[in-house]
Amino acid sequence: MLAAEARYWGSFGRRTHTRRTSASQGVASVKVSVVVAVYNTGERLRALVDSLGEQQHLGEGELEVVLVDDGSSDDTPALLQELARTRADVHVHTIENSGWPGRPRNVGLAHAQGDYVFFADHDDEFFPDALGRMHAMATADRADVVYGKVVRVGARTPYWRLARRDVHGADLVDDHLLDSRSTHKLYRRQFLLDHGVRFLEGKVRLEDHHFMGQVLSHSPRVSVLASQPCYRWIHRSDGTNTSARRPDLTEYFHYFTESVQLLQTPQVPERVRRAIAVVGVDRMLLPVRPRAWAAMPVAERGTTTALLRRFVERCVPRDVDPQLPALKRAVVRALRTGDDAAFEKVLQVRAALRLRHRLEHVAWDDGAVRLRVRGTLTDRTGQPVVVADAGTGPVLAAGPLADVVDALPAWDALGQLEVTVRHRGTGIEWPLPCTSEPVRPAGASGPLEVACTATIDPAHGWFGQSLEVGGWQLLVRSDLLGEGRTQDLQVDDSVAVPEQEEPLGDRAAALRADGTGRLALSIGAPGHSRRPDRPYALRALRWHRGRFVVDVDGPQAPESGATVVLRRRADGGQTEAPLRAGRARLRLPPGRRGDLLDLYVRSRLDDDAQHEHRMAFGRAQVSDGGPARAYETAHGSASLRQLGPQPSWPERALRRLRRARARLGW
Repeated sequence: MLAAEARYWGSFGRRTHTRRTSASQGVASVKVSVVVAVYNTGERLRALVDSLGEQQHLGEGELEVVLVDDGSSDDTPALLQELARTRADVHVHTIENSGWPGRPRNVGLAHAQGDYVFFADHDDEFFPDALGRMHAMATADRADVVYGKVVRVGARTPYWRLARRDVHGADLVDDHLLDSRSTHKLYRRQFLLDHGVRFLEGKVRLEDHHFMGQVLSHSPRVSVLASQPCYRWIHRSDGTNTSARRPDLTEYFHYFTESVQLLQTPQVPERVRRAIAVVGVDRMLLPVRPRAWAAMPVAERGTTTALLRRFVERCVPRDVDPQLPALKRAVVRALRTGDDAAFEKVLQVRAALRLRHRLEHVAWDDGAVRLRVRGTLTDRTGQPVVVADAGTGPVLAAGPLADVVDALPAWDALGQLEVTVRHRGTGIEWPLPCTSEPVRPAGASGPLEVACTATIDPAHGWFGQSLEVGGWQLLVRSDLLGEGRTQDLQVDDSVAVPEQEEPLGDRAAALRADGTGRLALSIGAPGHSRRPDRPYALRALRWHRGRFVVDVDGPQAPESGATVVLRRRADGGQTEAPLRAGRARLRLPPGRRGDLLDLYVRSRLDDDAQHEHRMAFGRAQVSDGGPARAYETAHGSASLRQLGPQPSWPERALRRLRRARARLGW
């Protein structure tokens, strides 16, 4: 079959470079093939290929990189030829432009020689030794598929229920394998060939979901490697990620329905068919964000409601409804009955819900941090959702939530709270030992709350590995009534954060709260947590006419051209402006909501060498206007969190015109 397919695809493509080795020539056979669909990638492909050079657990000839160029129109072909000339493990194939990753991946699979194959995106990266460790697990477990730990850069960590433990011989339902429908996994190549698993070709949506639907429908043997970071999935804020673009919903739901139905055929076990229906209800709402619903045109709302209703009719059997979380069940009930008003009301209730948490206790204890956090479900004004203990279980008090939810689950199924740590530099997020339980009302009724206790052991972590050097964000992950949230752990003045460094052998750890109250853990050499002396400090920051006006205290060196730099933390994108008389005017680099940016000053000081200094927050006066908010980091530095996209120049001009008209009374 492989030879026939290679001949078929070879009729469409042109191999620009190949260098094959085989066991018969005395060289190890290929264990892993990494297939990459390439189109106008630019220099980002180098980072991926460089990361593949760090897979030390795979020996010479045991790894191959199959790059399939989908008819690039820039200088990518020259880069590919250079990589093929300089690296024996790189093989390049070129096809006519198909416009989407499916066909290049199929061509790559036809040419791949490895026992296992991994489909990577051209602008992502691998962690060192990831493929060797995944291959070792695959061969030891005789697995058809290995789910490696995915680290999301520029966005929240995905598939969190898969992050807690390594699993050998995982169950599709009990081990939540249906949560992850991306193709960033290691597959036994012969399994794909035997079952005819291929990507959809052409400009389609959710080709990854469709591919995984085929894979999982054939009952593969699956292992999960959660103890080692494997794949760095990079979210780009420049719009180059195809999956980040807003889809046509009619097209989206067509392919989404197909991907779910692949796991609802008669040969698929019934428990899997039911489980994919539950997952499908959760995922069908992703392109229909409740807070964006009100801004949607009325006609588009009607079309979207019809698409959701059709999906429910085709893919969600009625006997699955009791398994759905309370608010998702209310959504499905409104769609089944055709009650558009009830559907709108459920979306309004979901949009208004908030999880407000508070840190009740934090302390060092025998080299570990002990935390206690309580989360309260509220509306957008901060008023808590009230429940009563009816003896048989919780009951909602009168209110908007009670108007749409028919019944609450038992106390122990209301939801859970957990605390995690995420490295600020690498994006790696680890679970922590947590105990979560609902808080029953002390009287006849009380707020709907969940509490958890957590432990951070920097020396041993979750999987027995010590936490690496650097800053670690503390996050609160919550799931109440089926509504998930991930937030920074905040601390207020009612809780004293221990200020001492805790020794950890040749390292030390310290807790710090930054200027916005976010709690973080830093790990480094003893004494690292002492705030460094910084020659420059932020005095004031405000947004004016499309720029940030930054006033700086510190040594001025106009003759050497001091420069203020605003740099995005995730990808290094930056803007800069000269510092003149203590002031600079900076544009905001292109980005998205939630991006973090840091302020630097580049200057020449006494030694006449050019230095780049992190800007201290100082006693800054910060205005609330503009697309980003300044805050003080745990180490006293000045940073910004982007609140939304930067207005375009026509939008800024229109705003100035409106202000001028208002001043003139027009």
